[in-house]
Amino acid sequence: MNPELLLPLDAILPPGQMITSAEGNGDVQALWLSDAAAAAELWPRLRTEHASSGLWPLLLDSRDPDDSEFRPWASGELIPGRMFSPKSHYPAELLAT
Repeated sequence: MNPELLLPLDAILPPGQMITSAEGNGDVQALWLSDAAAAAELWPRLRTEHASSGLWPLLLDSRDPDDSEFRPWASGELIPGRMFSPKSHYPAELLAT
């Protein structure tokens, strides 16, 4: 999947790469990971285009601040097939932990 093909011309993604999930045969591309933080003005454009692109802008952090591999995001330790719908979670409970 090339997410840039799903976006309008005014919402070009910053430099980065598709991250392939450890799940499956390498055919699950779970997310686009930018090389650096995206410009603030890109966020509302990506959010507006979510319905057509399927992409959500997210702020991600590594499990360990000293981890140079930026795990689990950059290492592909993602298993989208095991994810639950956000509707099955209670935000206040989740954010309290």
